[in-house]
Amino acid sequence: MDFQSGARWLAWTALGLAAAAGCSTALGLDGDHYETSSLGGSGGVGASTTTTTSTAVGGSGGSTGGANPGGGGANPGGGGTSPGGGGSAPCGDEPTPPGGTCPATCTGGCDNEVCRVDCAAAPDDCTGTITCPAGFACLLHCDGDHACDGVTLNCPATFACDASCQGDRGCRNVKMHCGTGTCSMDCNGDNQVCFGAQVTCGANTCQGNCTGSSKPSFPACNSSCDCQAC
Repeated sequence: MDFQSGARWLAWTALGLAAAAGCSTALGLDGDHYETSSLGGSGGVGASTTTTTSTAVGGSGGSTGGANPGGGGANPGGGGTSPGGGGSAPCGDEPTPPGGTCPATCTGGCDNEVCRVDCAAAPDDCTGTITCPAGFACLLHCDGDHACDGVTLNCPATFACDASCQGDRGCRNVKMHCGTGTCSMDCNGDNQVCFGAQVTCGANTCQGNCTGSSKPSFPACNSSCDCQAC
């Protein structure tokens, strides 16, 4: 191989190595000019730099823009607690009856919005079922022998109801059905005064007051907030 051919072979070899390395070079020998250009490597670096920068900036921007603001997410306090009041009346209390014109059922008259059903005054009206009139508390007065024997008393829905029993068998077999007002039966010691009597309690205070051995039963005592049987 002569000198000129050897030089050309070296030039071609150098061009191949330069191309493989991604560089730009120009070699000439004896007036022959060989030139090649490859910007891929440099461009690749630039692309890598651009991509890396873009990704980093984009990621930062995504993190900033994606953050959930702190405010507004918490459920404000207050308003969740149910205010007091508006529930059932305390045990032993009931609303005040409005009263009004005294109904005919109240054979013993009306006093302070209490309807008095007096079976001693009108014994013929004290048989079967007696229903206390609306708008009044109610008192069943049984004074005398068999005065209220076998009567069923339906108390007011929401007001106080009482039965006062005296005399032999005065409230014998009386059945008293209480509402949501206070309820009581008084048995004052005479012969069998409350024999066979029953007091069916409501939700309010329910009690018996007995001075002798004759006592009513309280079959629904556990429905009352305060049941005191004789």
